[in-house]
Amino acid sequence: MTDGVLTVQLDARVGEWHPDRDADPGVSVHAFGEAGKRLQIPGPRIRVRAGTVVRVSRRNALDTPNLTVHGFTAPGAASSGMDTVQIAPGVTRQLQFVATVPGTYYYWGTSTGAPDIVRDKMDSQLSGRPRRNAAPEREVRNARALRLIVRNDSGGTELEPSYGYELRAPRLAHVPAAPLLPGPTLVLTRNEPVAITVVNEIPEPTAVHWHGIELESYFDGVAGFAGRTGRSAPAIAPRDSFVPRFTPPRAGTFIYHPHADELRQQQAGLAGAIVVLDSGESFNPETDIELLISVPRKEVDVNTVLLHGSNVPAAREWRVGQRYRLRVIDIHTARPSMTARL
Repeated sequence: MTDGVLTVQLDARVGEWHPDRDADPGVSVHAFGEAGKRLQIPGPRIRVRAGTVVRVSRRNALDTPNLTVHGFTAPGAASSGMDTVQIAPGVTRQLQFVATVPGTYYYWGTSTGAPDIVRDKMDSQLSGRPRRNAAPEREVRNARALRLIVRNDSGGTELEPSYGYELRAPRLAHVPAAPLLPGPTLVLTRNEPVAITVVNEIPEPTAVHWHGIELESYFDGVAGFAGRTGRSAPAIAPRDSFVPRFTPPRAGTFIYHPHADELRQQQAGLAGAIVVLDSGESFNPETDIELLISVPRKEVDVNTVLLHGSNVPAAREWRVGQRYRLRVIDIHTARPSMTARL
């Protein structure tokens, strides 16, 4: 970084990828790396503050006819054609842009002209880590900070994964025991700003949607759709994070769940309740009880539902004369006509 300008030199080369361990068999793929350094999968991350000038040199060291690179532009400038650059073998192309809007962005390449979602074989790993334009310090607001970890849970397989949410806060530093079903209840306060750092520790992109809460579209977790032109909500790549910021305008019961491959990820266990209290209210989990109805993780249990994480929930003991509040939440993805009786 010199005088507000970040200069990056990237190569696209052929390398041998070992997705499991270095000692295991590898496969030849195309990948990005900094000039003179080892290739990286995903490619090198470019992290700058909003307003930084980014100058990128991209060299095609592949033996394919053309390399097409996408994603190196300012948000909203894709329509100008500058977002897509074709680079002949052995040629270096330079591009300069200003990182304007804070957020998380993505760059990728193809040697065949195939769209991003159908690239395979040699081009399958020709992707960069998200380019992140961090907000300037003056944009940081005074908000209650929470940290929500999306992580692997026990008992999953590749076809039927087990994922869970873990809440980390200064007074919640312990690691909860498996299974992480359902997600921890997020207790917020009406009109109190909150900043929730969502950290993705699972091996696939994710996003968290704050179901029912009115907030800025960009932070609403519908990856690639929510937001506005040039500033759409990002998917959170593996080993990356995103910070939604919002102020709940209403008290009540809400839900958080993924909106990135949501059927798969919700079945894997990613769903939880949000309780928004009025100012001055306190939350007592012994008498204020969430009953979250969700889909079981395994297809063998398809004829059952989970009630707050279990298809054989334990009996609850209640005291005579005690007033209880039940918050019944249906986040099941395949049973729209269930009836609950009490």
